[in-house]
Amino acid sequence: MAIVTVSNKALTVNPLKQSQALGATLAFLGLKGTMPLFHGSQ
Repeated sequence: MAIVTVSNKALTVNPLKQSQALGATLAFLGLKGTMPLFHGSQ
């Protein structure tokens, strides 16, 4: 079960706009049986 934590930071980063590779990794985390993989240059 996931634990929701609340951050009190003044800045929020949207990973889908920050990095295409990071956004794709988060998308793959939602698919059953997939394992996201980062290449070294990303």
